[in-house]
Amino acid sequence: MPANTFSLCCVQGKLHDGGASGVIKKQFGINAYVTGEDHGDARNIVIFSDVFGIGLKNNLLIADCLADAGYRVYIPDIFDGDAIKVESMSNGFDPEAFAAWKKRHDPVNVASFTQKFLDDLRQSVGDSKYIATVGHCYGAGFVLRSLAEGGGADAGAVAHPSFVSGSLFEGVTKPLLISAAENDNAFARQDRVEAEIALHENGIKYQITVFSGVSHGYAVRGDMSDLSVKYAKEKTLMDQISWINHFLR
Repeated sequence: MPANTFSLCCVQGKLHDGGASGVIKKQFGINAYVTGEDHGDARNIVIFSDVFGIGLKNNLLIADCLADAGYRVYIPDIFDGDAIKVESMSNGFDPEAFAAWKKRHDPVNVASFTQKFLDDLRQSVGDSKYIATVGHCYGAGFVLRSLAEGGGADAGAVAHPSFVSGSLFEGVTKPLLISAAENDNAFARQDRVEAEIALHENGIKYQITVFSGVSHGYAVRGDMSDLSVKYAKEKTLMDQISWINHFLR
């Protein structure tokens, strides 16, 4: 499954308009963007972001939209201050520097970091509270891990995933929504087929939606002047809210 790599398509895109309403603060010992705190701790969403992390306003705006649906939402800084700089989207990015960055942030190593955040959140809110996870691009693999046995999440959603493998889909035990781009070398048609086979054979509740005419990154960094991209981005967010609401316990 070639989606276990990610490329320069992961650092391209557009900035979106709007002001973030949450705050960046220490949460379980690390920086995190937190929004929707007035909703209490009964309904929680953890977003594992693309390579730009909490430095990209687009990611914060997505969190705010999810919070508006009645959730407390967290975006942990899984890069510990070393996310890809937002300026790279307009100034270009050095492939050698990107390769070095990928080596520093190998998802296998970062997974222990994301799991600790989920474990700390679960301990904080208690076993009876609801935790869903959402992941875009680089962050999608951590959602799949969170949906494995003992992963800590109750349901999850991913959009245009990268750096995911067949074994991660095979390990999923909780409901999963996949929103995919038609044109995406990081999660191509064969990857989608293999993911569906794994989820179906294991009896997992799942939904896979493929949006035509859009490319990798559309749900976070898509060009909103393109009507196909605008529709796909907005529909993906609506689907994520509907999916997470459906499995609320």
